[in-house]
Amino acid sequence: MATVVRRRKPAEDVKLAGIHAEQVMLPSRFAKVAMPEIFGMEFEFAPHIAYMEQVIMPELLDFSRKSYISISAPPRHGKSMFVQILAAWFLMMFPTKRVIYITYGDDLSQLAGRIVKKTIERFGPKLFDVRLAKTAPVADWQLDNSPLSGMLSVGIGSGITGRGGDLIIIDDVIKNALEANSAATKALHVREYDATIRTRLEPGGTMIMIATRWAEDDLPGTIRARTEAPDYEGDPWMFIDFPSLCEIPEEEVDRLFSEFDPDEAELQMDSWRDMLGRRPGDALWPTRYDASELRRTQASMDALAWNSLFQQRPTVRNGGMFPKNAWKFYGEGGDISHDDVMDNVIKKVWVWDTAFTSGGGDYTVGLLLGLMRDRLRADDRQRGVPERACSSLSSI
Repeated sequence: MATVVRRRKPAEDVKLAGIHAEQVMLPSRFAKVAMPEIFGMEFEFAPHIAYMEQVIMPELLDFSRKSYISISAPPRHGKSMFVQILAAWFLMMFPTKRVIYITYGDDLSQLAGRIVKKTIERFGPKLFDVRLAKTAPVADWQLDNSPLSGMLSVGIGSGITGRGGDLIIIDDVIKNALEANSAATKALHVREYDATIRTRLEPGGTMIMIATRWAEDDLPGTIRARTEAPDYEGDPWMFIDFPSLCEIPEEEVDRLFSEFDPDEAELQMDSWRDMLGRRPGDALWPTRYDASELRRTQASMDALAWNSLFQQRPTVRNGGMFPKNAWKFYGEGGDISHDDVMDNVIKKVWVWDTAFTSGGGDYTVGLLLGLMRDRLRADDRQRGVPERACSSLSSI
């Protein structure tokens, strides 16, 4: 667990209803004190919440550089409540700092603002010697004697220009499936992040984006795709994904089978554990949602919705329109003879996914497809950077 270096230290003899000051030295410790009163429930320090704290704290307390953390987790797994407690703790520990809290709408953001405000009203004066300013509206309030401190709570797209944040929390900017399927809405989120939200982070500040994934091109997905581009030199984002049921990432499976023979790769997979120590199939928060309940949820949902919302992987692992178990191979060693395939081709067509950004961007990929009476045949593939792809196109 990270060691907290604090700007001020509450007096050791300060107590609040029998609570000693040392009990609030970390957000998780403070949550045990505050959550029963603020949320009406006990705080369970679940393993994924503990991992979040371990990752966030060193970044949050390092004021020498900007930090960027993206955390994806299933719905109703405590991520929003924890970051709201974190925001209150941060402001009470560092009462000259400012938090900006952004969600999909003003109403939800202002609810978060009320929660943080209520938390500071209740615990700030006696545990941290911190008080709210006398005039403290819900959406934009300050701490006493510090006009640049406090918290601004807005829906994405609402005005935050002219305001800076030492801690910016972006909390689930997609409201529902309708927004998740709207290219215009997702593009608006990206433009708002690029032009407004990102520019509001103060030097030495921390940006935390928490989300339940909805689509490959949602805001977390878009930012991640940028960081994976060749020669990326932008913000140093850290990405953490918490699938509800543990699974081995496909890239890890590919790595094991490329480095080891099949028998050894299977042994390696048997011993694989995720960052929480889970085996494949283990639940993320078993005391709240055990594996059997999660499997019932999976069986009750569309595969893409399950993979997006609960596994933080907005794709269908076995394929959607083209499931892997339906793939057949022709030619030597294949499922179908080459002659049988050639005799049944009706038409051939090249299909291209182009990316013509010179010196960067994605690959351009082309497939030569043969249309048969009951299937599609893939004959050839061209893949390359734009300059090489242009050469391939001109030769076809």
